[in-house]
Amino acid sequence: MPLRLPHLRKTFFAAALLCAAPYTAQQPAPNSIGPFAPAHAHAAEESLQFEYENRFYSWRQLAAQERGHQWTSLLTTQYRLMTDAVMFEYANRVGFIRSERSTPWRPGRAQGPTDATFNATLTFATAQGSLFPFLTASANLPIGRSTLFGREKNAIMDGDLVGHTRLGEGLNTQIGGGVTWHIDDRWSLTTAATYKFSGPYVPDGNFPFRFQSGDEIVASTDLVYEAEAGRASIGFRFGSQTNSRIEDFDFFRPGDGWTVFGTAAHAFGEGQQVEAQWSVTRQRRNHFFDPFTGSFEREEARSAGDILQLGVNWSHARQWGRWGLAGSVLRRTANGYDPKSDLFIPARTRWLAGPHLTLASGSGASFTARAQAMRLNEDRVFLTGQTRRFIGAQLSLSANLEF
Repeated sequence: MPLRLPHLRKTFFAAALLCAAPYTAQQPAPNSIGPFAPAHAHAAEESLQFEYENRFYSWRQLAAQERGHQWTSLLTTQYRLMTDAVMFEYANRVGFIRSERSTPWRPGRAQGPTDATFNATLTFATAQGSLFPFLTASANLPIGRSTLFGREKNAIMDGDLVGHTRLGEGLNTQIGGGVTWHIDDRWSLTTAATYKFSGPYVPDGNFPFRFQSGDEIVASTDLVYEAEAGRASIGFRFGSQTNSRIEDFDFFRPGDGWTVFGTAAHAFGEGQQVEAQWSVTRQRRNHFFDPFTGSFEREEARSAGDILQLGVNWSHARQWGRWGLAGSVLRRTANGYDPKSDLFIPARTRWLAGPHLTLASGSGASFTARAQAMRLNEDRVFLTGQTRRFIGAQLSLSANLEF
């Protein structure tokens, strides 16, 4: 059964959403899957896309001298091959990061290349015409600087304030697969699972102990509805990790977590569209190694708070491209510990809002600019009794070329 275009779009969207690793230096990214050669393939369709993006983050704490900024430059390459029997999509990203904290009593700067990420997805058509199994693979290659020394460690900043916490985090690989079932021309259901293998790295050059985050297995499902004027989806994701280790010593295991998420988009008027995304994440109680008992003990109270996110985007298409306004809110309901950055993240609320503009040409080239103001309010910390307020800005400029 040939891959019809509407089915192809829905299948690829679902596979990318559920299985492909995010393009960050924090998480594993994509590795290539071996070639597939159908015996009776018709004329193949190919596309190649390049995107070059620069992002700038700046923040400061109100009523204090805490401040910092980060600049990232990223180059992404995407290739797609489609026949009547198979679709293959490959992407990779490389980049450069410069992070600097200019707080007088804790200055620090770190810069260098990011880890390189690779992702591949292979989707097959079946004789039934409604089932489309797919395979995914990804890799995060340790090109970035995973080990920092001295004041460079002060440049590690909160992931809610900047785009990247670290420059690199060692070798990570991920494999997965799933199937998309097209129930009819409007409804589709995707189920998938992935397994991430986490490699060790030394985050602190002054205390050269190897840290290894636990391996992670994720299972997810996503139900999508598409109509002429819009689309909507709802999904569920469950994740579980093995023990995190320091020098081959198990010391921490995060509780299993689940996320419910959804999207909706509606077109109206002349070229106008509104989109919304939301998610709710909850995590069970963590486990810590107890040296007195020699075993892992579950914490008495759940320390990891829930995470709620909501984003809205309105845009208006014009002859020269598209412009619009976007905003989002993130709420963390309780304190949480991030073992990768070794930071305790207090309960907080963050708002982002601002305009975006895309200029497009008939030759396949486009340019996009985004600007968002940021405000972050932390709840009162029990031990110190302090509340902190942050303001900042996030800017991005990107150029896209498709063949």
